[in-house]
Amino acid sequence: MAAKPESTSGNHCPVCFETFSTHLVPKIVPCGHTFCIECLELWLLRHQGGHKLGKNPQTYRAPCPTCKRPISVPTGGPKGFTTNFALLGNSTTARTNDLCGTHPSEAKKLFCIKCQMVICQECLFGEHQGHQATTVKMFCDQFSGVMKTNEEKLNTKMAEWNGLSSTIEEVEQDLSRKVNQLTESIDARAEKLHRQIDECREECLMAVDDWRCNEQQPINDLKDNVHITLTSMRISLDFIQKTELTEAVHMNQTSAQVKEIMTGYQNETLPLPPQIGREPKFVVGKVATESIGKLFGTLHEADDTMEF
Repeated sequence: MAAKPESTSGNHCPVCFETFSTHLVPKIVPCGHTFCIECLELWLLRHQGGHKLGKNPQTYRAPCPTCKRPISVPTGGPKGFTTNFALLGNSTTARTNDLCGTHPSEAKKLFCIKCQMVICQECLFGEHQGHQATTVKMFCDQFSGVMKTNEEKLNTKMAEWNGLSSTIEEVEQDLSRKVNQLTESIDARAEKLHRQIDECREECLMAVDDWRCNEQQPINDLKDNVHITLTSMRISLDFIQKTELTEAVHMNQTSAQVKEIMTGYQNETLPLPPQIGREPKFVVGKVATESIGKLFGTLHEADDTMEF
């Protein structure tokens, strides 16, 4: 086995690091990685538990040596995998003097299209007799052309899908912008209605305060009258309680004063207690729920004439 090259890309097998050739045919597995057929046979044989490859190809799967993705083994084993002719064409030994194992004196310069393998001139008249064949160079050139065409088609498709991806992003951004505009409009409408409701509330509260002031004034007047009267009565009571009758002349004078005081209080009519006048009522506006929705606004699908 050769030493590991500085780069395992290009026309080298990533497992054994040998250069691909008509003997170490590069094979592409379904996940897209390429290995020489010998390493692929050993790898798959190891993961098949020692059984011969192809014994049950319909159910047998093995992990890719590079990415570990499961690989379905085709009928006939690794030989059934597609040959990577692009790498085979780049190999320095693919078009030269690799000798045929069946006919050691013959170089393998032909490619059997039916069997998908490199053969010599003698093989074409032996076990490959009647099979369509071409030179390795012509087949590799043809395969390279097909790969180039596929590359161009894939690049075109990728450009289309990239364009679609950009369009999706633009549509998503436009959707976000319109959602923000709608949200701002709804919030602005709600704020305006809130201000109007607050103004109505202030007007009602001011009317309540005016009514309270009108009702409070006679109550205050009566409270003042009661306070003055009670104060006068306390003074008179204090006078009566502290009077000492020592002389007859004083008795007559004191008696006259007390009589005058008591006459004044007895003749004074007790005021009626205060009463609240005609009480206003707060009448809730009769607005149906659906009317509130109409007042606030609703969301409609935009037509061609609507602008955001």
